[in-house]
Amino acid sequence: MNKKFRWSLLLAFFTVVLIGLVSAGNVKISAYEAGETIYKDINGNGKKESIRVTYTTKGNSVDRATLLINGKEVAVLSAGSKTYDRCTVSVLDIYSKDKYKEVVVEFNCEGSDFTVFRYDKKGNLTKLFSAEFSGKHVSAKDCLVTQTKKNRVTFIETVGGPFGCVYVSKVYKYSTKTQKLKLTSYTSVATYKPKHTSVVSANIYTSLKFDSVAGLLGKKEDFTIKKIRQDKKGNVIAAYVRTSGGVKGWINVKDFKENVIVANPIYW
Repeated sequence: MNKKFRWSLLLAFFTVVLIGLVSAGNVKISAYEAGETIYKDINGNGKKESIRVTYTTKGNSVDRATLLINGKEVAVLSAGSKTYDRCTVSVLDIYSKDKYKEVVVEFNCEGSDFTVFRYDKKGNLTKLFSAEFSGKHVSAKDCLVTQTKKNRVTFIETVGGPFGCVYVSKVYKYSTKTQKLKLTSYTSVATYKPKHTSVVSANIYTSLKFDSVAGLLGKKEDFTIKKIRQDKKGNVIAAYVRTSGGVKGWINVKDFKENVIVANPIYW
């Protein structure tokens, strides 16, 4: 990953954090690098536990991460065949009405995978869920986490595509009975840079069936992305746009041979 991409990544993350700070109900999560220690009461026993993560490397990549609570190894996570350059740990509160706070262990690089754990008073560790986004980036430390009265938690994922970075909202429902999180919805939020200038002309369709043309996006015409659609693998396949000329509708990514269809897209 070159310096330009790294700076773009940092800029995108700081933007997400800023949105979180000014949005009602959103919580900022602070991540601690490997070797650093968090002191928080995570199981409601009135005492602060010490939480930290360490990792080993294989070649130039993180190989395994070890989660330690109160100096005891409680979980070992494997990076598998994926490439990561660092590992972090953080604490979040996914359901404010219970006594627990959750521990997040995250592998970071061009993709980012995180696992959420719960640690009880007896020293038992329970895995609530994990998210794996290879070739994209979602960060538990910098995403928006929203708690609602309906026991739902929202994570914001950053996805790359022909329009640059796009933010996608993943909503998980927390069950107080099973103490698990289940994905309930997956919708786009906005692009990091919502206003674009096209580098190619494109048909704009009235629906995702792509069978009726609403108008044309001209080459070098300005337009705004309102939302996106992805396939099961997370690839951006369509975008709902509004052109500077007032045309609204869907752009089909398959209409283009080009990997990038906007001027100066911002990636991580």
